[in-house]
Amino acid sequence: MSITQQSSLHFNSQIVVTDNGKRVSSFGGLTLFREFTDAIHLDYRLRECGFVEWRRNPQHSMVKLASYAIAQRVCGFATDTSANALRRDPVWQALWGRLLPSQASISRFYQTFRDNLPALAGLHRLSLSLANLKLNHTRGTLVFDMDSTNFNAYGHQEGVEFNGHYDKMGLHPFVVYEGRTGLLLDIELRSGAVYTSNNAENYMDQLLAHFADRNVILRGDSGFATPKIYDMAAAHGSDFVIRLKDNTLLKRLPPLVVANDPNFKLDGQEHFYSFFYQSPNWQQPHRLILMAKQNVEDLYPTYQYFITSLQSSAATVVQFYRKRGQMENYIKETKSGFFADRVSSHNFFVNEARMMIACLAYNIMQLMKLLVFPAHQRIWQIDTIRTHLLDIAASVATHARKTWINLTSSHPGLVLFWKILANTQRFRL
Repeated sequence: MSITQQSSLHFNSQIVVTDNGKRVSSFGGLTLFREFTDAIHLDYRLRECGFVEWRRNPQHSMVKLASYAIAQRVCGFATDTSANALRRDPVWQALWGRLLPSQASISRFYQTFRDNLPALAGLHRLSLSLANLKLNHTRGTLVFDMDSTNFNAYGHQEGVEFNGHYDKMGLHPFVVYEGRTGLLLDIELRSGAVYTSNNAENYMDQLLAHFADRNVILRGDSGFATPKIYDMAAAHGSDFVIRLKDNTLLKRLPPLVVANDPNFKLDGQEHFYSFFYQSPNWQQPHRLILMAKQNVEDLYPTYQYFITSLQSSAATVVQFYRKRGQMENYIKETKSGFFADRVSSHNFFVNEARMMIACLAYNIMQLMKLLVFPAHQRIWQIDTIRTHLLDIAASVATHARKTWINLTSSHPGLVLFWKILANTQRFRL
């Protein structure tokens, strides 16, 4: 039997603090998320992932465990142990049932992916299908931003190796986002020692085949400057713009190009030059853009090189490439906001499953912003969304036929909450 604690405050003895609010929750706004996942038929999509039920008379289905784990990441809970505290929360009970999974149930759910790789592949397909809910209705050219990132590791996890680029031990996943919407299209967990573009052409080949009826432009940093990427993009009829690293051959070009330009001055302005160039290991020549810039106080000019199949002006292509910087914010949001980089298991595939649950949470919230948020709130990151929309105090009252979730009337985000709820209930796939 629990003992209710109470204490009178010293600054005002007429105020008494107790922990006797038995049916009060801090997650009243989670109803918004649950309503949206119902609108996009998340449970049905999870059932199509191919979970294998090996348990006898389970209390929680695999679909419920997956949905529940996604909601934990959305609310900012990165560890399985948080499930034990959430089991007593009345809003979570109202939304997912009176009997909620414990930490042990959530942990066992992740462990099932050791022997169920088809279900793991199903989570990858689900991430792409969620992105398609928006992209299928997006006009114009799609922009696929390719990159890799580092997942720090501090134990003996499978695949953890030293990565020289990051100078850290960890895993080195490959990621692709749609540049205009921020939706995650693909993420592949890889060993920490692999190079940035390792097998990237195969990942992108499958992705471009999926979007065969759309115009696509690939953007990537110098880690993806390989002939395999160029040839793969050309085979699909896709354009690309990729930055090149300085090398001995490229350094021979500026004296031939810039030195003969009478308009190049020490004015701090960017000067662009475009010509066709073929490296010895390229099957065909490609358009090369050289950007040169020198300030009065600089001893030597600085140069940047870009390879592209785009026909726009050199300045326009470089400006288009630089918008790729937004992708770093998407990666940061996926890692720090939804904890995709929490690789705490010894098993590689269990860590991949944890990563995918976090990425699904990211894509659902990104989709929610794009589809039902007002325009001014679509730039919000998850921490802001939690503060203004999810973390709303509420009391829960259960009657014979209905459960009432009573949100506090003093929360500053309530006007926005009701507007988004109305948008969600009007939304139709």
